[in-house]
Amino acid sequence: MKNDWLILMILGGSATGKTVAADKLAKQLGTDCIHLDDFRLELQKKPDKASPSFIRLLLDEQIYQKTDQELIKIHQKISNHICKMSFKRIKTYLKLKKRVIVEGDDLTPKFVNDLLKKDKKIKAVCVYEKNLERIRDAIKYRDKQKVLPAENIFQNQLRHAYYNGLFILQQARKLSIPCIQSRPFHTLPKRIMRSID
Repeated sequence: MKNDWLILMILGGSATGKTVAADKLAKQLGTDCIHLDDFRLELQKKPDKASPSFIRLLLDEQIYQKTDQELIKIHQKISNHICKMSFKRIKTYLKLKKRVIVEGDDLTPKFVNDLLKKDKKIKAVCVYEKNLERIRDAIKYRDKQKVLPAENIFQNQLRHAYYNGLFILQQARKLSIPCIQSRPFHTLPKRIMRSID
């Protein structure tokens, strides 16, 4: 296994096992882990004055009544903003020559590809799931401690997670970022490491 990376970026759609796999790898390798969901939660709690107006859509459940194409465009705008927020932290790890794993469905393939071109110490892999039922089960399992939204909103959120995941996969493949199936989850960390060798 090659050990010449400093930044490992794991991108892909929602509920594909990225977070669990990233946490397991970070523990095994003794590295830090950056979850882009933390930046999203920060924006949801307190959108800063410099945040674009579309960030406020994160707080509006009615957003899921929009069409799939509209949702993907909004998600991309929000993701681009979150990628910019995370860039400072990623640069710090590169400067310190300290390893870190970065994961989240807000990692855009373009952002990842731009970083891959800049530094050979950065590696990336896209994790995907094409089965809608599996995504539904994974979201329900992941959010079992939370109060799920009304069924119609949940169905819209699920549909968005599915189509956004396919969009990320399509873009990642176009940019020749290695892509791997999420299942089986228990072998995902090993397969991630194998894909960057």
